[in-house]
Amino acid sequence: MEYVLKNLRNKKYLTTTSKGSKKKNLSNKKRDKPAEESEEQFFTEVHYGKRQRSSPEAVMRNQKQTKLNYWLAAPAVPTSNSFTGLDELELADKPETQTPKPIRPPPLFIDGVKNIQPLLKLLEDIAKGEYEIKVLRGDKSKQDRSFRVVLKNLHPSTDKEDIKIAVEELNHKVINVWNIQNSRRKQALSMCNIKLEPRENNKDI
Repeated sequence: MEYVLKNLRNKKYLTTTSKGSKKKNLSNKKRDKPAEESEEQFFTEVHYGKRQRSSPEAVMRNQKQTKLNYWLAAPAVPTSNSFTGLDELELADKPETQTPKPIRPPPLFIDGVKNIQPLLKLLEDIAKGEYEIKVLRGDKSKQDRSFRVVLKNLHPSTDKEDIKIAVEELNHKVINVWNIQNSRRKQALSMCNIKLEPRENNKDI
C-alpha cells in the first residue's frame, strides 16, 4: 500500500510539475511575442535590385489595339468604271482643228498730216476716246509689209539664184536676196538676207 501511495504521489507530482512547466512555458511564450513583434517593426529587410527599363516597342506590344466596330472603319471596296477608256478613244479619233484667227479690220491711213491737233479734236468728237493713233515709218500696214529672213552659216560666194530656188521649193515667194556686210570693213559675212512676200506660212521657214 505504501508503495502504491508513493507511486500515486509521484504521478501526481509529475502531473503537477508537467502542468506547471507547461504553464510556465506558455507564459514565457506570451512574454516573448511582443518583443519579437517590436523587433520586426523596427527592422525590415529591404531588397535592392535593378529596375527593368521598358522600351517603347515593348510598351506598344503590351497595349491592346482598340477594335473599331464602326461601319465606316471597314476597308473601302475598290471600284472601277469600265467606260473610262471611251473618252480617250473619242479624243484620239477627233483630229485637232486649228481655229483661224479673226482678221481685224484694216486701219485708216492718213498721209501728209503736218499738224495733228485738228485731227485729234475731230477723233475726240466722233470716237470719244475709243481710238488709237500710230505713226508709221512707211506707207504700208503690217499685213502688207514684206517678210524678211536671215540665213546663217552660208559662204558669201554662194549663188543667190540657188538660194532663191531652194526657198521657193518651200512654198515661199522670194523678192530679193543679198549678202550682209561688215559695216566697218565692208567685208561680206557668212549671212544673207531674204525678202519674202507676205503669206500665212512665212513663219514656217
